[in-house]
Amino acid sequence: MRDNILRWGGLIPLLKVVASTTNFHIVKCGTWAISNLNRGRPVPKFYLVKETTPVFCGIIKQHDEDDIQSDACWSMTLLSKEDETIKTVIETGVVPSLIKNIG
Repeated sequence: MRDNILRWGGLIPLLKVVASTTNFHIVKCGTWAISNLNRGRPVPKFYLVKETTPVFCGIIKQHDEDDIQSDACWSMTLLSKEDETIKTVIETGVVPSLIKNIG
């Protein structure tokens, strides 16, 4: 089902809602839902989930809640398997926030 949701563009409306709200519960549930679309075997094609990168980076920079941070960071880890994806993550400027979360 994940692949069908991604192929038919179901990710984009979810990203827009999560990126445009300040409602804690929507951000928390949306982050969890989006992170689940990045998981699984086989790993989804990067072009289908690339748009999650800036949203997750924004979430990591803006939210301190552990569950939100955990889902966003796990997703970033899953996305960072190839040089193209690693470069995309680095270009967002999120690395200092990720390092802060390690400690």
